Amino acid sequence: MLVIGYWLAIYEGISLPEHFFFKRGINGYNVADYTSPHLLPPGIAAILAFCFGVFGAVMGMAQVWFTGSIGKHIGNPLYGGDIGFPLAFAFAFVSYVGLRTVEKRKFGR
Repeated sequence: MLVIGYWLAIYEGISLPEHFFFKRGINGYNVADYTSPHLLPPGIAAILAFCFGVFGAVMGMAQVWFTGSIGKHIGNPLYGGDIGFPLAFAFAFVSYVGLRTVEKRKFGR
């Protein structure tokens, strides 16, 4: 069940910068654009940021069945410490901001 929680960190790491940096709040959303796919972003940045977020979660997780390489060095020496949630958020957030900037420059949407 804890593994499902990592998804929330990745989701927040992608949706929060989109809302606050790229849409600049609630007024940045144009509902009419959602019926025209050619007006929407292609989503390449979000897919890649999701993959980076999964990578961060795996590197920082400390579960009974697996402990990531960063998670081994945190907390209890035998079991490690679970920092997969904050790492998933940080990896997704940083990569999304960079990739979305490039995507916006290239596609203009």
